[in-house]
Amino acid sequence: MAEIPRAKMSPRIENGIVYWYEGDTFELNLAIDLRDQDGGIVEPTDETAFEIIIRNERKEDVYSEKHYAAAGVTFACDEEVTKLFKKGKYRYDVNYYGEYKTSIAEDNIMIVE
Repeated sequence: MAEIPRAKMSPRIENGIVYWYEGDTFELNLAIDLRDQDGGIVEPTDETAFEIIIRNERKEDVYSEKHYAAAGVTFACDEEVTKLFKKGKYRYDVNYYGEYKTSIAEDNIMIVE
């Protein structure tokens, strides 16, 4: 008797690509450890923020959110947000806003299966 193929973990990161199944709900937490030019830890304040922007293949923004005074980004893919993502390939950026805007991730891949 043949076994039923199992689904892979969702969400998951494989070879730097974020994958999840269409319709899934989850929280994906990206903890980011920033260091200054002297190697000191950059502590978040009320004036600093991390931003995630997700675009479709036509480079149209599908989702974006800023997290103030945070040590990273949480992509909360709840019932409403998951409806924004149909099967396909997406690109995302993560930016840090402190004294200057700093790109953390640029044009990285997300795939909705």
